[in-house]
Amino acid sequence: MQTNPHSKHDWLRRMTFPFKAYLVVAPVIFFTWDVATGGSRGGHHGVIRADFAAVILSGFLVCFLGFLIAALVQFIAHRRDVARVSLLFAGVAFVICYFWLPMLAHS
Repeated sequence: MQTNPHSKHDWLRRMTFPFKAYLVVAPVIFFTWDVATGGSRGGHHGVIRADFAAVILSGFLVCFLGFLIAALVQFIAHRRDVARVSLLFAGVAFVICYFWLPMLAHS
């Protein structure tokens, strides 16, 4: 089994993996934590939930910027097909950020 990429194109593809993993893992961990702690019942839990959602949102923004930078590097390296995939993931990260914003509100 080969774990280290050998060509430049494999490295370009590999550099977006942590961002793709975060897009999948972070919401799962957040909603699992939210269900395990009793949901958003208000009180102190609502404040803690909003703070945790803000941390997750900042990670999504980092992913958005990471995908844009990766798409730029891949486009410069003439890997336009992989750059399109990175731009698609940047769009997904932006949409997730947009729908994640209401979770920051707490009473």
